[in-house]
Amino acid sequence: MAIADSIALIEELLDKDKLGEAEEQVDQLCQQEGTPSFKILVLKAQISLRSKQYEKCEEVAYKAAEVAYSNGKRNQISEALKLLAMAFFRNKDYDNALKYITYSSSFDDSQNSEIKMFANMVAQKYKKAHDLSDELMEQERQKIISVPLQFSTSGPKKKVTTSSSSNAAVSAQVQAAKQSLRSDWFDSGKTVEISLYVKKIDADTVKAVILPDSIKFEFQDADKLSYHYKVDRLFSSIDETKSTYTVYGTKLQILLIKKNSKAWHALERPQDAHFEDEAAEEEKQGQDIDLTEAKSILSYPSSSNKKIDWSKFDIDDDKEEEDQDPDAFFKKLYENADEDARRAMMKSFMESNGTSLSTDWKDVGSREVKPYEEESENQSSKS
Repeated sequence: MAIADSIALIEELLDKDKLGEAEEQVDQLCQQEGTPSFKILVLKAQISLRSKQYEKCEEVAYKAAEVAYSNGKRNQISEALKLLAMAFFRNKDYDNALKYITYSSSFDDSQNSEIKMFANMVAQKYKKAHDLSDELMEQERQKIISVPLQFSTSGPKKKVTTSSSSNAAVSAQVQAAKQSLRSDWFDSGKTVEISLYVKKIDADTVKAVILPDSIKFEFQDADKLSYHYKVDRLFSSIDETKSTYTVYGTKLQILLIKKNSKAWHALERPQDAHFEDEAAEEEKQGQDIDLTEAKSILSYPSSSNKKIDWSKFDIDDDKEEEDQDPDAFFKKLYENADEDARRAMMKSFMESNGTSLSTDWKDVGSREVKPYEEESENQSSKS
């Protein structure tokens, strides 16, 4: 059987929840290939996760991340790290779950909604376990992404956080990577965060030019070496008066405040797109949501007309949490919604920054859906 046919068969068995047969097929495929491809490793990790073999999933997902890293594929790195985070989450290791879902989000240029909502689930568990405020929670995330993630291709690691020697090896790799400027970015809904990784930036040397459609930064490090970064055509308009930057020990972080909640699919818009036309279109459309895009971004509804508070999702139901695969759960939710419900879900999800999901278009169609905690505070103040 051809490899493509074998992969299709394994995916079909997974869909039918025939995990034993799927595992046999993927093991045969691994023997056939010798060195498993990224796709095969991902399938093997998914089978292990669904079969509650969490330590095996950790091992395979990490191998998949190594392969993706060596291939230079950011979307593959993000997918593998998401599976790794899920395995730690199921093992109730919320520290590592937060670490790897945060890295997964930073490599997710397509703004995958499953990653975003799973990240919210992990954050709630982590906050509860460590009794943290939202502000301290954000500081934890910043600590994680302040250290660039590096993978070694010299061999597989069963656990990412094991011995001090492996940590020293990762530290040495990070040290070497600091010779050149590296950047990452992600769209968090109402803002876009850009991280420029350079050690020991001299904050006094930073020269920033932030305009509605472009940004430019120049700065020096402690050794007086100069760095330059610019985006000539931002994907969409920003509020230059509210956008800021902060210098940390290992990076310069830029926070761009978006003028609308439209998802950015890239930092820079294509050359044939006119900023003025886009701005006029944004003004005209306001918070309208493209239903075609909605199908690719969201994959989960309910037939009931009620809000789902994702910030509190799955906090106290540990039994259900252990038995349920987030990937499968999110996909099943979307199957029974009509067009109005899907419009309501996209609008509520995007405007609330992933914290609320409503299927009632009559309720949310004519108003802005605030983030859950903000909306709760407003309701409390009114009462």
